[in-house]
Amino acid sequence: MKNFRLTLIALAAFALQPGPAFSLSEVTSSNPDTGSAAESTQKVSTPFGTEISTTALDGFIPVLMANTGVPGASVAISEDGKTTYTGVFGIEDVMSKTPVTPTTIFEAASLSKPVFGFLAMMFVEDGLLDLDRPLAEYLPFPELEDQADYRSMTARHVLSHQTGLPNWRDDSVDEGLTLKFAPGEGYFYSGEGYQYLARVMAHLAKTDDAGLEDMFQRRIAGPLGMTQTKFVADADLFALKATPHKDGSPLAKKRPSGEFGAAYSIHTNASDYAKWVNAVLKRDLLKPETYAEYFKPQDPAIPADDPNRALGLTNWALGFSIYETPFGRLEAHGGNNPGFTSFVFVSRDTNWGLAFFTNADQANNFTLGLIDYLAGGQLSGQNETQPEDRSEDQPEDQGESQGESQGEPMK
Repeated sequence: MKNFRLTLIALAAFALQPGPAFSLSEVTSSNPDTGSAAESTQKVSTPFGTEISTTALDGFIPVLMANTGVPGASVAISEDGKTTYTGVFGIEDVMSKTPVTPTTIFEAASLSKPVFGFLAMMFVEDGLLDLDRPLAEYLPFPELEDQADYRSMTARHVLSHQTGLPNWRDDSVDEGLTLKFAPGEGYFYSGEGYQYLARVMAHLAKTDDAGLEDMFQRRIAGPLGMTQTKFVADADLFALKATPHKDGSPLAKKRPSGEFGAAYSIHTNASDYAKWVNAVLKRDLLKPETYAEYFKPQDPAIPADDPNRALGLTNWALGFSIYETPFGRLEAHGGNNPGFTSFVFVSRDTNWGLAFFTNADQANNFTLGLIDYLAGGQLSGQNETQPEDRSEDQPEDQGESQGESQGEPMK
């Protein structure tokens, strides 16, 4: 049986840049109290076999935030395509002490990637984009023209991080945009690849960054009622944006640049982002065969000698990372922009999802602590009960709390 604790750590930590050392002993000091019927008749279930009262969750999150240095947070849980829990906690800014509200906006960072992958699949359905046609045939990448291998790069390679491109060109002054390997012959997490695909899609749609934003609004945000989510943030969203923080101190808010940041630029909050998670759980907006392709484990699989493979990471899909766990398959993504940390994962086996956003840089311990709490302490070891191993059944290729909870879908 896979070590489920390590799998949860991988889920919580993946795609977050190196940050403070994980120290769950400092986050949770006792076995999580999931609440009793006397406390609350309203509960949320999880894919980890636990059931937690919303009252207990409202009480736990502010304590976790205080223990992990997170000023503000927005949290949502989805079950069967409905938002069954939302909570807003803490403050937008440690100087002004302005409380986080249901309309407070956070940078989603890399949680932009699975949504962008979803938009790309709409281009596939429309016949505009072929996942396996070289992108250079649509639109060349001038800075890579001296590297012949780049001409085999496809949208599939981009969405599953197999382009060979670095994460960002500025990560290495010496290497710049040098390919680390030929597309399709390895894995390396890359935001540059996503930005290239965004430029290709804008070219195919005969538009620009603003036009891509308009397409996102018309095709995804509008139909789902996502009124507070944009790739290209405007002045109205900026006015509602929480202040980013690092090591407890506020950072300057970055003003909208007008760029469609496929890899990083969504501005949103948990209740709004959860509307997209709900659509994914209900298989809305895309055809069944498109969903199958979107979530299909891409080849090659994560190599057997990759340390992440031992933690349950088996493949990338077209926007999500895939983990095989004793509870079935989980698709996840983490995100970190300076001063913001975010996380999403879905269990399509149980039709369950979690999304949260914070205004703290590298909030790794918060991520770990919340997932551990939802898992009944199985990450920290405070609950030694291990679940029944179902991994063999899976395909081989594969501040002040202001909690708000509810039992009905968000409107």
